[in-house]
Amino acid sequence: MRSDAMMHPSLSSRAALKPNFSALNAGGWTAATRVTSQISQFVIILIASRFLGPAEFGVFSLVSAVAYALLRIADAGWSEFIISWRGDESFIEATLTLSLIAGLIMSLLGLLGATFVDEVMASPTEAHLMALFALWIVLATLSSAQGGVLTRRQQVAPLSTILIAAEGVGFAVTVTALFTGADLFSLAYGRLAQQSLQMVASAALTGARPRALPDRAVIREVLAFTRHIFLTRWLNLMRMYASTFLIGLFLGPQSVGLYRAADRLVGALMELMNEPARMLAWLLLRRAAVRAQAEGLPVRETVRETAELMLPLIIAIALPCLALLALFADTVIAFLLGEGWRGAAPIVTILAIARALVVPSSVTEALLSILGEVRRFPPASLINAVISITALAIAAQFDAVAVAVGELVAGTGVLATTIWLQRRYGGVRWGLVARHSLFIVPSIALGLVVAETISQTFAAELPGIMRTLVACAAATVIYAAAVGLLRPVAVRIAFSLWRQQRAAEAAI
Repeated sequence: MRSDAMMHPSLSSRAALKPNFSALNAGGWTAATRVTSQISQFVIILIASRFLGPAEFGVFSLVSAVAYALLRIADAGWSEFIISWRGDESFIEATLTLSLIAGLIMSLLGLLGATFVDEVMASPTEAHLMALFALWIVLATLSSAQGGVLTRRQQVAPLSTILIAAEGVGFAVTVTALFTGADLFSLAYGRLAQQSLQMVASAALTGARPRALPDRAVIREVLAFTRHIFLTRWLNLMRMYASTFLIGLFLGPQSVGLYRAADRLVGALMELMNEPARMLAWLLLRRAAVRAQAEGLPVRETVRETAELMLPLIIAIALPCLALLALFADTVIAFLLGEGWRGAAPIVTILAIARALVVPSSVTEALLSILGEVRRFPPASLINAVISITALAIAAQFDAVAVAVGELVAGTGVLATTIWLQRRYGGVRWGLVARHSLFIVPSIALGLVVAETISQTFAAELPGIMRTLVACAAATVIYAAAVGLLRPVAVRIAFSLWRQQRAAEAAI
């Protein structure tokens, strides 16, 4: 019989995970933040769908997509540079200055765009919305950099508290504005209120200010790091929002609204899982690298083995959630948005499958950045962007469901490049990861069969959403039991980490 050590052969990577409770606390706080955010966004969408139709929501989606594109230029990886820098903190104020300059430039471009839309295109509603988002850009850029300072100092709990409080304020402002007749501007007012509180509170807690212009050495150091992350993220953003722009161009705001509602629903679930995974990847892989250096161990091997332990766990958590959403998309859409939005249900099903293909990519950024291979991102992202935009441009000639199929094609390309990047430059043994993840497939299949059976028989008399909740609860229990039978070592390790966390909390 194989031992746990044989199943997970990396003692050095297990050592990297040794202070498990602190990493789990960081992941827990991040998860709590995402849960709060997604619940807030779900309720906002639920309320807004009663005030706004798909066409109005489509207009908002198009304008916000432009704003996010400008934000990705402004937020050029400042946070990641602050987190990953291994020297002292003397560079922080210089980095904050660069982030402020970048945010102001992109905000100015947004305001110029709003002026153009108002004067030339005679669209005052869209112009007003663009102006509000232009102000949001500089606030979001500075907030991201300050968040990097708090993460670097391992102040994840205070950062999460700020984010949760800001989310609550944004929610209150949005809902109040909706009920007072502000319509689609309500969503922008909420974003501004949320980002303002987040920026002010983060800056007050860190005490760091963008006070002086950085010298050339600092600028070269920062830009050498951030340019690769910037190019990667901007290309990824273009790939993600290509569907919004193409649907708006060929199919109109109504189709944009349906597609973006579906994409927002699937994206909310993905963020709920992806953000804690990304945070844990940065914390655990960076910790593995620092410990390996201190103990004279090979850094590359230690980081790689830690990533190999993380990937099956991330996949095992994400895939069943996406599978259940795909199965019950129609009921979820009808409950959240109303009967008028049922056209988004088939889009949700296809997008959930497409997003499952990109789950392993949540580890790539931290893995390659810590190993000094950050320059490998842009070429791979360019390939993904070309594949995605080509597929979406062809699909947009038909309808929104066809565009979702285009996203499925693009997701396949992302998975292929993710595996290649992690193997080629991170050394990840994907054959090993695949073998350690095989138990997920029969476990999910069994859970889905149980969910569908209960939905159609035992719970058939319940209202739609209650029937779905009962079926999902039963599927989760069956899935967990199947994992315990097929991969008991994973359960033992998870339980061991949970006991360490509880013991640490009791000792405080």
